[in-house]
Amino acid sequence: MSDSELIAFLLGRYLDQGMDLKTAIQTMIETKLIGTWRMTISLTAQPDRVFVTKNVGPFYMGTSTDSIVICSDQTIVSE
Repeated sequence: MSDSELIAFLLGRYLDQGMDLKTAIQTMIETKLIGTWRMTISLTAQPDRVFVTKNVGPFYMGTSTDSIVICSDQTIVSE
């Protein structure tokens, strides 16, 4: 199981326990994650909500008329 798969599994378990997505993310970060990480998290059931979190390094955001870009590499946003 990859890191991404494990994170999705843990979030699913917390959601199944009745936590909302924000609480599930906070619980996972505070109790399970170690090392360096950056994540964007959304649910297909809530496509209008995106959570962005990290413990190290920058995030860059850019917008256009029809999209929002969130990335860890500034050159992507400047293009």
